[in-house]
Amino acid sequence: MMEEYSLNPAEYGTHKLVASEIGIKKRVLDVGCNKGYLKQLAPYNSFYGIDINGDDLKRAKESGYKKVYQLDLKLCRH
Repeated sequence: MMEEYSLNPAEYGTHKLVASEIGIKKRVLDVGCNKGYLKQLAPYNSFYGIDINGDDLKRAKESGYKKVYQLDLKLCRH
């Protein structure tokens, strides 16, 4: 069983640091998007998400991600 992953609310946590670099009115591909936490922190952008967990992708879509894709990147090889 995988450990639950949640939004890091710390002022200098990774979620806020990444969100602060995105800008406004951007198209963002969030690889490993989980439940869509970046959209919460950078709401004026269009987000597209990739994750392995279908339940998390459903939550990301509900939080405003335009499109989400279920993909196991370990299976992707050149």
